[in-house]
Amino acid sequence: MLETYIDQLTSLGLNNRDEYSKIAGRVYQRRPCNLLVFGVGYDSVTWLNINSGGETIFIEDNIHWMNVVRENLPDIEIIHYTYPTVHSQWKLLLDQKDKLLMNLPKWMFEIDWDVIFVDGPSGTGPGRMQSIYTTSVLAKEKTDIFVHDYHRQIETAYCDKYLGNMNDRVVVNGHSRLACYSS
Repeated sequence: MLETYIDQLTSLGLNNRDEYSKIAGRVYQRRPCNLLVFGVGYDSVTWLNINSGGETIFIEDNIHWMNVVRENLPDIEIIHYTYPTVHSQWKLLLDQKDKLLMNLPKWMFEIDWDVIFVDGPSGTGPGRMQSIYTTSVLAKEKTDIFVHDYHRQIETAYCDKYLGNMNDRVVVNGHSRLACYSS
């Protein structure tokens, strides 16, 4: 069954099979679990299916993508978030935790997240500074964290500062595309 999910994800052509295998395998292993995904897209239905019976919540800033996904998945739980940051500010914000913590509903900070996947917002615009820092606050001792596009300068800097040493990574074409932080 897991291979079917990985095939579905890979068929979308968005990420590499090795990246999807790592994330999907961990969600599948921990299901039903509490899964938080930063970013919605064509892969959202597969995350919901893999974690059937669990709690899967998405955070998205792009209204267009929210509408596209909701057309096919009207019951999906998406929290709309407007990021106040701009990716070009990443160096200035690196040590400003008070500006990095996302203003999410209080209940989200009370959930024991099993898996958090940072795949949003896009690398341009607001950048992933807040997503990565907030993940470091939301994560508990046994939370598995996956950060996509780790090879990019901002993701590397914020992951290294706020998430520490990764346990594993997926290298694609010589780049560390996916950083994995597991307990």
